Amino acid sequence: MDKENAGIYISGKEMYESIQAIGSTSQQILTRISVMEAKLEDFGQTEERSRVAIKKSEEAYDIASKIESQQVWLWRIVTGSLVTGAITILLSFIRKSI
Repeated sequence: MDKENAGIYISGKEMYESIQAIGSTSQQILTRISVMEAKLEDFGQTEERSRVAIKKSEEAYDIASKIESQQVWLWRIVTGSLVTGAITILLSFIRKSI
């Protein structure tokens, strides 16, 4: 062979080994991709669960706020009733003493 026409010579054995190495590497890549897909699916489920949990916590906060506002009205009614009762008793004592 001429030096001008000389090229790289790769034997059949070297080609076979290279192809086997590529096959092994591609199998490892596919395995890792499968694992990543599974983790991404789990992440999607986790994200959905967290959204549901946030929604439920917001609903619970709204319910607690409503109960608190109703409790304030209850205390106002009870206090008003006690004041009215005390005034009524005071006025009845004043009438009896006159």
